[in-house]
Amino acid sequence: MKFVNLSKKFTILSVFFGVLAFGQFPDDFRLWVHYNDFERGDVLERMYIQKEAIKAVKNGQNLPDQTIIMLEELYTQGAKKGEVRRYITMQKNNKKWEFYAFNADKSPNLSDTKRCLDCHQDSLDREDIVFTLENIKNYQGNLE
Repeated sequence: MKFVNLSKKFTILSVFFGVLAFGQFPDDFRLWVHYNDFERGDVLERMYIQKEAIKAVKNGQNLPDQTIIMLEELYTQGAKKGEVRRYITMQKNNKKWEFYAFNADKSPNLSDTKRCLDCHQDSLDREDIVFTLENIKNYQGNLE
């Protein structure tokens, strides 16, 4: 019987398909700061970010490398109201932003994230221009 080491192959596929190559789904995101909600069509987008990232912005610094902005989409209508539709992460990697999508069960969503990039491209050409940067700067909650 021959055993095959799949870890290298999985890593290559992960990079190719847009799964976080330097980490998994951020299971601890609910411990982060819930800093914004936005209703778009039949979904509510809840946005989370690490406390350290908000502290940096409030101190006049750029968002740190490896900052993750987590978008949790919840259905707002119908039989699935309140259930998670999907998750999207926006991760800063060497001054560039990368998008990754996950299904409601937190498995990688292999759909093309080009749609995210197309909409955000103008803001991505500059290091820390994200659509919700003002919400991050103006966050008034507890950061301890």
